[in-house]
Amino acid sequence: MDEIVWAVNTAANLLPIEVVCLPRALAAKFLMRKVPSVTLEIGIEIGSTKEFEAHAWVERNGKIIIGDWSDSVFYQRLWVWQ
Repeated sequence: MDEIVWAVNTAANLLPIEVVCLPRALAAKFLMRKVPSVTLEIGIEIGSTKEFEAHAWVERNGKIIIGDWSDSVFYQRLWVWQ
C-alpha cells in the first residue's frame, strides 16, 4: 500500500496541472480495490469560515492512508465507497 500511495502522489505531482484530493483518492482506491477494509471517503468541512469545503480521502481500518489533513480541520463524512 505504501508503494501505491507513493506512486499516486508522485504521478500527481509530476503532472502539469494541479491534481486535487478526489482524483488522488479515486486512483488509490482503484489500485487498492482488492485490499480488504479500504474505503474512499468524501466529506465536507464542519465549522469552517469558508462557504463550502469538500475533501476526499482513503482509509484502511479507520486510518487515513492518502488525503490526510491538519488537526485544526474536521470533515463530516457524506459518502463512503467500500
